[in-house]
Amino acid sequence: MPIPLGVLAVAGAGGAALPSYELIQSVTSGYFQNIDFTNLQTQSSNYRHLQLRGVVRATGGDGTLSMKINEASSGYAYHWLGRSEYNANVNSSGAGSVLSINLGTMPQTADIFASFVIDILDAFSTSKNKTVRVSWGSTTGASDPRAIYIMSGLYNSTSAITSINFNSGNNPVLATGTRISLYGIRG
Repeated sequence: MPIPLGVLAVAGAGGAALPSYELIQSVTSGYFQNIDFTNLQTQSSNYRHLQLRGVVRATGGDGTLSMKINEASSGYAYHWLGRSEYNANVNSSGAGSVLSINLGTMPQTADIFASFVIDILDAFSTSKNKTVRVSWGSTTGASDPRAIYIMSGLYNSTSAITSINFNSGNNPVLATGTRISLYGIRG
């Protein structure tokens, strides 16, 4: 079995401890359109990076999940690379100067959820634009049965992150069982 590269790096560095992920907050939806994490500036002395882990499902409508940082309505860009079972090709797309970071289409079938991990590096730095790295996997239905992709996004601001908002689109709400958890990573 191959040894993960991170293990080798730690072993070569004299056995230093791996960074720990500490749960800051977990929000479970019961038919809400938004999930908000606020007052994050209070975590700036505790953590350097943030990670969000989620399982999401929509109740209907377009089912697109988007993310905003610091309640800003502009200054975002993103691109993604992925493949679905329905379309054997690898596809990619991107957008600049958009109103939010579009994370993906959520399943609308009962008991089927998309899952994701979002890393936000240097979340509280005031000298760097904010970038996000996303891994997404979903089963969305007959037109796109299974899809996986990776994505990166940009919030073009050097402001420290104070809030993160997830929105489920125009019509749907986030179904019961949807959960997004925020973790802090010490640097």
